[in-house]
Amino acid sequence: ATVDLHEVRTPDQAAEVCRRIAMTGALNEAKSRALELVAQATHGLPDLPGRQRTALELVADGVVQRYA
Repeated sequence: ATVDLHEVRTPDQAAEVCRRIAMTGALNEAKSRALELVAQATHGLPDLPGRQRTALELVADGVVQRYA
């Protein structure tokens, strides 16, 4: 439950911290929330030509997929 990040000194220690974070489900929860926000934002876009709207939607979805 507690990790002192000042004590993380090696790649193996960092990997262990990442593994522990992943086990909490926080990463999946954050990704789901990000996808919800993107969906809300794309629904709020003004009327745009089809290709422009599609491009913006692809960029928004791609950012979430890439960094999540």
